[in-house]
This record gives sequence, C-alpha cells and structure tokens, in this order.
Amino acid sequence: MMSPLTKKAIRDVTRRKLRTTLTVLGIAIGVTGLTAISMVSGQFTAGLRSLNDSTGQPDIEFFTAPTSTNVADVLSRQPNVKTAAAETVVSTRWAIPSGHELLNIVGLSSFRDLPFQQFSLTAGALPGANEILMEASDRSVTPFKVGDQIELQVGADIYHLRVSGLTRTPAVVSPTLTGRASGYMRESDLRSLFHLTGSNTALVRLNDYGARADTARQLAQVLASNDVVVLQSAVGRDVTQGSSSTFTGIFTIMRVLSVVALLLTVFLLLSTVTTLLTEQVPVIGTMKAIGARTGQVLRNYLTGVALYGVLGTALGLVLGVGLGDLLYRFFAVNFGMDESLVVISPSLVITAVLVGIGVPLAAATIPILIGTRITVKQALTGYGLSSGDSRRGRRWSAVMRAMFGYLPQAAQLGLRSIFRRRTRAVLTVSALAISGAAFLAVQTTTSSWNAVLNDIFASYHADAFVGFNNPQPSGAVEPVVAGVRGVARTEPLSETFVSTSWGTVSLTGVVPDSALYHKNVVAGRWLTSSDEGTVLISQDAAQRSGLHIGDSVDFHTDLYSARWRIVGMVKDLKGAGVGGTLITTVAQANAFNHLPEDYAPELMIRSTSSNQADINALAKRLDDTLGGTAAQATVQTSSQEIQQSQGGFLIISAVFYSVVAIIALVGGIGLFNALAMSVLERRREIGILRSMGATGRKVAQVFWTEGVGLGVVSWLIAIVIGIPAAYGFIQLLSSVLLNSPFVFNSVSMLAMLIFIVALASLATIGPVWSASRVRIAETLRYE
Repeated sequence: MMSPLTKKAIRDVTRRKLRTTLTVLGIAIGVTGLTAISMVSGQFTAGLRSLNDSTGQPDIEFFTAPTSTNVADVLSRQPNVKTAAAETVVSTRWAIPSGHELLNIVGLSSFRDLPFQQFSLTAGALPGANEILMEASDRSVTPFKVGDQIELQVGADIYHLRVSGLTRTPAVVSPTLTGRASGYMRESDLRSLFHLTGSNTALVRLNDYGARADTARQLAQVLASNDVVVLQSAVGRDVTQGSSSTFTGIFTIMRVLSVVALLLTVFLLLSTVTTLLTEQVPVIGTMKAIGARTGQVLRNYLTGVALYGVLGTALGLVLGVGLGDLLYRFFAVNFGMDESLVVISPSLVITAVLVGIGVPLAAATIPILIGTRITVKQALTGYGLSSGDSRRGRRWSAVMRAMFGYLPQAAQLGLRSIFRRRTRAVLTVSALAISGAAFLAVQTTTSSWNAVLNDIFASYHADAFVGFNNPQPSGAVEPVVAGVRGVARTEPLSETFVSTSWGTVSLTGVVPDSALYHKNVVAGRWLTSSDEGTVLISQDAAQRSGLHIGDSVDFHTDLYSARWRIVGMVKDLKGAGVGGTLITTVAQANAFNHLPEDYAPELMIRSTSSNQADINALAKRLDDTLGGTAAQATVQTSSQEIQQSQGGFLIISAVFYSVVAIIALVGGIGLFNALAMSVLERRREIGILRSMGATGRKVAQVFWTEGVGLGVVSWLIAIVIGIPAAYGFIQLLSSVLLNSPFVFNSVSMLAMLIFIVALASLATIGPVWSASRVRIAETLRYE
C-alpha cells in the first residue's frame, strides 16, 4: 500500500503539469544528448573496427602506372605476404542529368572466392559482356535500376553499358561523401572495351599486420626493381581514409556541449525544487506540526525529484536511442557498415540512469535539506509580498530607483524585483549566462574558422584547380590546359600528407618562381630551383613542433622517409586541419615520392578574366577538354573550393548551434519557471496594483521587465565568462578538429545580447500572460 508521503510526492509532481512537463523535458534533453552521442560514437567505432578487421580489406594497396608485369606473382613471393592480387581499375565519367559523376570500375578476373572486395549481390546478376555491376549506394547519385543503360566517357570515347545487377560491398564509401561511384566488370571485358594492356592496382594481405609499414616499403622497392611506377599507396585498413579522427573530434565536442546542457538541466531542477519548496513552506510547517520528522519531509521531496528523474530518463533514453540509431544508420549507409550492428549496451542504460536520476538527486539534496529544516513557526509566519522584504532588498530597490528613476513605474517595479528571491535569481541568471557563453563560443568559432579559410585561400592566387586521379606528366597535360581559351597561366601543385613527431603535416610542393602562390615568408628565405632537401615551415607547425630555421625536420609516409633542413618560415594555414604545412618545390616533393620530376598531381590555373562568371565558364571548358583525354580530372574554381570548405564548416556549425539551441531551451525553461513562481508569490501585490487602477498591460510590463532585466544581467556575466570560455573552446577545437587562431568579433557581444533578450522575452510570454489575466478578487483571497 502506498504511503501518504509517497502519494503527496506524486501529487506534487502532477499538480503543476506545465512545470512538471518543463522539468522532465529539461532532464530528457540532457539524457537524450549524452545517450545519442555515446551510442553513435561507440557504434561508429565498432562499425569501423568490424569493417577494417573482417570484410576483406587489403592491408596494403598500390596504385601504379599500367603495367604488364605479373604484379600479383611478384608480390606473393615476398616475405610476410599472405595473399596478393592485381586488378585493373578504370576511372570514367558517368553521364547523369546534372552533368557527370566520376565512376571507378574494377575489373575482376573471377567473381568467385574473392580475397578482396567481398561483395553481396542484392539484385540482378553478375555482369556479362558490355555489362556492369553497380554498387547499390550509387543510386544516391541518380536513380537507376537493373537493366538500365548508363553512358560512360573515357578520354574522347563514349561507351554504353547495361546494369546487370546491384551489389553491396562492405567499406565502399557512398558517393554522397566521396563524389565517386563504384562498379565491377569482368577484367577481360574491361581491358578489351577500354583498350588496356595491364593492371594498375595491387592489393596485398599480410601474415603479420603489425609489420605493415616495413613490408610496404620493402614491396615498393620490389615493384621499382621490376620497373613498376608506384603513383600512390595506402597502408593499413581505414575505410574513412584518415577521417576517423575528424569524426572522433566532432563527437568529443558534441559530448562537451551535451554536458553543458546537462549542467543547465541541474540549474533548472534546482530552480524547480526551490520554487516547490517556497510554494509549500506552509505545507512543510503543517507536516511538521502534525509530527513529521525532517528526514521524512526530506525523503518526500527527494521522491518527487526521483519521479522527475525517472520520467525524464525514460523519455530521454527512448529519444536518445532513437536519435543515436538514426545517426548510426546514416554513417552505416554511407560507409558501407552493417546497419544491423546497433547494440544497446548495459553501460549505456546505466549511464542514462546515473545522469537522469542520480545527478538530479545529488544536486537537489542540499537545497531540499536546507528548505525542509525550517521550523513550524517560521513556516507558518507570513508568505507572499512581505516575505520578499529585507534590508538588502531595500538597498537594491534604492539603487534601481537611482539608476532607472526615469523609467515608467511598472518598469521600475520589475527591475526592483530582479533579486527579490536571490537563490532563484542566481540559478536563473547562471543558466542564462551559460546559454549566452555557449552562444558566444560558437559565434567565435565561426569567426575563427572564417579567418582560417580567408588565410588559406589568400596564399593561393589561382582561379581554378585541376586535380588528377593519379599524378600526370606535366608535359602531357599542361599544353592541353594552356590551350583552353581563357587560361592565362598554369602551375603544378603537389600535396602529400606526411607523418612527423608532432602529427600529420601537409607537404606542399610549388614551383620556385610561382606567381600563383603567395610567398608570405616571415623569416628566413624562399626556395630556389637548386635546392635539395629543404623546406619552409608554417608558423602553426613551428609552434607545435618547437622547430626553428636551421633545424632539420624528419617526416615519412608509409613508403618513404626524409630528413630535410628548414630554411624559412611562412604564414600558410593550408595544413590547419592537421599539424601544419611544410613548403618545398614540386621537384623535391616528386623526388620524395619517387615520382618522375615532371609529374604533377594537381594544377593551379589563373584566368584571363577576374569576373566570376568568366571563371565558371573557364572551369567548364577545362572540364570538357580534360574529359576527352586519358587524364581523368576534377576541376573546381577557387570560389567552389571556398564554398565547399564553408559547407563542411557550416554542417559542423549547424550541429553546434543545434546543441546551443538545446542549451538555450533549458535556460529559457529555467527563466519561465522563475517568473511563473514570481507571479504566484506576488498575486497579492498584483491585486493591489490592479485595485489602484493598473491595467493588465501594466502588470504584464512589470514581469516582462523583470525577465528582460534578468537577461541583461545574464548578458553582462556571460561576457565575463564567455570570452575565456570561447578561447578554451577554440583551443579544444584546435586540439581535436581544426587548428584555428582565436578571432574575437566584438559584434558577437551584441549578437549575444540580442540572443539572450530574445530568449528572455520568449520565456516571459507565459508568466506575463498569466499575470495580466489575474482578477482582483482572486488575488485578495490569496492565503
């Protein structure tokens, strides 16, 4: 049988339905955020591990110039090699309604017992002559079905292939993320159709995966000794191609913001508890008068808090699991993961319970203990308007009259009431200030990232960039590009990501006499054509590494290593997403990568016109021209690259602003709660105002002014804590996501003021409307 105190706790929770709804919603928001982030990050990591360990991924992959050498036989005879296979891969342009999409076709000698690319046929049949087996995820590019004809372009030739079936290959990333579709053909048909004479891809599985780096270097030497030119390589199993750390960084930042939302939920709960205790002071006195002990009263109110927590946790856990499942399925579809891998672990439920029930109980214990220790005499002596008077309150009123005596009396009364209930006001102001600080941190992040983008593209004065699937001989492609109408200048550009003692760094190669790269040398000297083993280091890389001009820097890839001398320092933020930038000449970069001296992985193009429409037209002409050559290329204008980078930042910023919106919601609920209680406590005061002729509008003005006043105070505090918080947030982002300078825009403070005042105004709507509708007779009967 339920005890009377338990029944009372349930009535306390259910009696004020709006307050209960808001409190439960606040707890649910915190639980939802942490549950969803924990679930998706854990599932994403587990999904990647499953793909990398058990889905036929090669341990080493070499991309070579076409060769007739039996590469598979050569490699399979080397130490530590378990399995080796050679494939022919053709990069084509797939005609779609919006233009074209890159489509890589893998030629397989057999579709049975595949050591690699262990796909599953989901529709149709294996390909025959003039047929292609398409990845099911390719339908995100444009809708098609089994039996349809697709049009492909390779060089100047056009081909039509029939889609024989659809397949799903684990670890094949969706073209939604890569911009590149995938398909399979019989290798003999592929070579015959596209006039190919040899393979250009080698895949290797090892006996000892831990020795992959040493084995890769040894195999590269073997290939070179057999006159096989290695253009690129991939060592290790990582389907994200190095992007997993970026996702981990995003998950970390979202988890931090979710903790902030949880902290605000604690403030909301404390406000609710103090409001409830204030409202029930006479009830507490009555309970004690009839024999209830302090411990019994304490348990009664803690039971109410536990009920809030149970309801909030149940709702938050359901929403968090649903949101986490939705996010994981997005990653699963786009990264070729197993969508059925979703698991709700016991630790996830335990964490949700601790967060949703344990944290509220721990936070509410002290204020409830203080509130329930009131004596019977104190509890039954006065309540309402007089209970808010104090010497400190009178001093505050005097200060407000002195500062804002020129305002209407209703506004003055609202300002004088801001700190009428100091504990509640402190909780409300704290919640709003944290909301404002979070908003300022994200605003500052946007300013800092924009500064990084501006600095990155300020170093490159090209109007368009041409990227090749594999490095191409400059002598073959530059004359073709130079012959396109509107091209004023071309220069090769090289970028290789290398590993150093302080992290991954962008090794960027430019020509010594470059007119398209801005030589922003801040110390030392620039490069010359006679340099060997020399680099310039970017300022951010120098700061991270502690290296100076004259020092030597060690770096390596999976295949090659070097120790070069630093001859200068530049301002270049192209490597801001990693550990910085090392600038060298294209010739030195090619020598490091064991490529012929005149090879170019990328070209920078300057247009004869600075008009963006002319540049866009030039990019289309370049795309059309290069599409008719053997060099499959991607052409982007500088404007498109900026927009693409901004788009990536915009997505991350949108996620951050979404969490800030949740934080603001919790802060707004806290203010709503505080003002609603203020209206309840001051009904007698409202009645006096109405009896003296004050209209509902005037009464509403009192409480609106109080709410906005709390918002302005919160803004002032948010400025004090927000700037250091924004700096700390930028440092956190720099360590896990993107190395950014701290750029503070003073306009952000005005934006934060507007944000907080708007939030406060929205939160006051309910209480203000309630206060304006109070009738005189009701207020004078209060108590």
